[in-house]
Amino acid sequence: MNIEYDTSLTESVVLQEIEKRERRGDPGLLNNYHEKVDPLYELDPLDREEEFENVHEQIFLDLGYGKLIKEAIEDFHLLNDKVSDIYINISLVTEEANLMKKDYDHTGDLRKIKIKIRAEMFSSPEELRMVLRHELMHVIDMLDEAYGYDTKIPALNTVEENFIRERYKILWDIYIDSRLGREGKKTIASRDKRFSEFSVIYQKIPYSQRLVMFDNLWGRERMTHGEILGMAGDLMNMVTAVGDASAVELVKEKKRAYQPGSPCPLCQFPTYNWAKELNLEDEDEKRLYSAIRVDFPGWEPQEGACERCVELYKFNLEESRV
Repeated sequence: MNIEYDTSLTESVVLQEIEKRERRGDPGLLNNYHEKVDPLYELDPLDREEEFENVHEQIFLDLGYGKLIKEAIEDFHLLNDKVSDIYINISLVTEEANLMKKDYDHTGDLRKIKIKIRAEMFSSPEELRMVLRHELMHVIDMLDEAYGYDTKIPALNTVEENFIRERYKILWDIYIDSRLGREGKKTIASRDKRFSEFSVIYQKIPYSQRLVMFDNLWGRERMTHGEILGMAGDLMNMVTAVGDASAVELVKEKKRAYQPGSPCPLCQFPTYNWAKELNLEDEDEKRLYSAIRVDFPGWEPQEGACERCVELYKFNLEESRV
């Protein structure tokens, strides 16, 4: 298996390590760096950049990061028969792993993987191991035919798609960290942290019911992409899969929360300005309800909506009449 490193990542990590050691009063790595790069300024500019890249990668490997990454990958033996290349790239936001398009001409059925990591993760080898372990579990699931991973998200519009993707990500992370935890491996997020994330997206469910649902979800040893996607897209699917009878009845009633700072069911942004509940006996508000239901078929007035979303739908209705 071939492992390649993004030149931007190796440069950032090396310079970051130099700065960290300088702050501790250790100029050794800085001196070593200058011994290697200062002579490069005498080269032709066209050759200089490539040589700089080689120096950064060599120091990156000398610092032990290549060995650490290789050891983390070797823990996942299933990758040996399914992956030909792994590209370790820099991320400016968060860590993520993805399968690259199949390359049958060169690797047959073997796949190529891209893992994006923030440079600051390399400041702590233990944290880097946990990040790699978590992302490689994503890859294992993606490569598992039984899991049935698919990048497509069935949704009526972009807002709904983003909403489902966010929930899917949290539920998938829970599935990954719970399995790692049962194997006795450290994870990037504790069980309590994952419960906090779970609670944010299911605030309308009372704490006691939420706890039961999360416990059942955390204990699931096997799930598929389809199951997680179904739970992410429909709350009823979630409570049916991991809740109990009282939770199902609660969701059927769709009691309105109106808690300040709670996310609007439509745009998912926290709001302190809830719109007045629609009166379906009023013809104008009935048309407004129908317009919202086009984009959000499962929405009911009892769930509420922020003033901004309601005003936007009212504006669109007025525009359609012109």
